[in-house]
Amino acid sequence: MYILRREASFFGFDNGFTIYDTTLQESLLKQVIKDLSLDPKFYKPSTLGNYISGLKDKMLSPESYLEKEGRNDFSKAVSAIYKEYEKRKDANYAFDFGDLIWKTVQLFQKSSDAISKYRHKWEYVMVDEYQDTNKVQYELVLLLAGEKRNLCVVGDDDQSIYSWRGADIGNILNFEKDFPESVVIKLEENYRSTSNIILAASNVISNNTQRKEKEIFTNNPEGAPVVLNEFENESEEAHGVITRIRSAYSGGTEYKNIAIFYRTNSQSRYFEEALRNVGIPYKIFGGFRFFDRAEIKDLIAYLNVVSNPLDSVSLLRIINYPPRGIGDSGVEKIREFSLEKGISILEVLGQEDIPLKKAAKSKGKELYNLFCDLIEKSEKGLSPSEIALELLNRS
Repeated sequence: MYILRREASFFGFDNGFTIYDTTLQESLLKQVIKDLSLDPKFYKPSTLGNYISGLKDKMLSPESYLEKEGRNDFSKAVSAIYKEYEKRKDANYAFDFGDLIWKTVQLFQKSSDAISKYRHKWEYVMVDEYQDTNKVQYELVLLLAGEKRNLCVVGDDDQSIYSWRGADIGNILNFEKDFPESVVIKLEENYRSTSNIILAASNVISNNTQRKEKEIFTNNPEGAPVVLNEFENESEEAHGVITRIRSAYSGGTEYKNIAIFYRTNSQSRYFEEALRNVGIPYKIFGGFRFFDRAEIKDLIAYLNVVSNPLDSVSLLRIINYPPRGIGDSGVEKIREFSLEKGISILEVLGQEDIPLKKAAKSKGKELYNLFCDLIEKSEKGLSPSEIALELLNRS
């Protein structure tokens, strides 16, 4: 984002563009799917958002995707959604997460001045977790490394577990082919795990025939044997864990010194049910992250509009929060009015002839005036935190 903020004019933006998170991305996709008269139950915004991000990681535009996949009904629909989504996102002066690297790569590929400037700025490039890089990240590394090729990467092909989200293990396996002048330094001593864990892990990964050979060792003690428990389903797994907990508790271990680690939040349900059934007290750590809370997303949407008045997706998120009597039909009328007049959603709220009921029109005008005031104050130097405080006091 550092580069895009400074080179926004290349894309026809100013540096106040909005970054759409997954919620705003899905909101825009929902509008696109509806306007294209496609079934939202089949073309789900959340699924399509992830799919489009994956296409960007593979450096595929709507057109190149269609050419690659062939012109079947599904690919034609996805390509149309993708194309319209990009068109509207551009009109809103916005990027999504998938754009952050791909747009930077496009900039470097098309602007010799830009790539020259940043190669001079960053003469040495270092990449961590190289085994998890995807195609567009790989291309960015190649572009920045340039002719000097002052590149250092750190990674372990045995730890490549993200192919399901686009990571290409070939990037690390082929590193020495791509950079034949490179020097490989193997870090084979493990300082964290016991020798039993190292032995078990090595025996498992040795079945992978496409890997770089290495001999992992540790000087740590042998430790407890590695135990593998297999269960038929989630409920049996939870019961097995509870049995181990009760055994440990009977042996003198306090509940506060016992923890259950799980991979995804959805797994907690079965453990919680089992713990409740036997009366074991527990506490869950984590839950919603701060910026995932609805009220925080709403506040950020307000700030997005102050920073970028063309951001219609953020504005539509909070147009009725707090309640202003502008329901779904009112929002649709506002969108239609915007398209008919060729003006932004925010400008629509300031119009006298907007087709809304009197009370909703009045509330919409109040929101318009609020944003006009805050935009003016922002341009005069009011900080984002001060604007946020004023929003909380006035909304």
